[in-house]
Amino acid sequence: MRNRNEAPATILANTEVFDYLKEKVGERKTRTEAYCDLLDKSLAGFVSPFLRKKDYVLQPNQCHLTVSDLASEWHWHRATVRSFLSAMEAFGLLTRIQLPQ
Repeated sequence: MRNRNEAPATILANTEVFDYLKEKVGERKTRTEAYCDLLDKSLAGFVSPFLRKKDYVLQPNQCHLTVSDLASEWHWHRATVRSFLSAMEAFGLLTRIQLPQ
């Protein structure tokens, strides 16, 4: 018998719900805040200042970021950012594309 908690479900929530759920803990962003930040950046078509020098074409809901930029902004270690992004990718919430150096 399958556990009911493991059944996939789609949950719709607007940004006000996520704003309400955010818990502020000093300067460091929570995982919820980090996820909301990624959503905001993808909707805005954000491009990291480091990457603005190169000519990239963004698709809808896509952004260009660096792990170092996110680590600095979120007050996390770079390894923590990489781990978080891997988890979000495993959940199917984002897709990472490694850009050529």
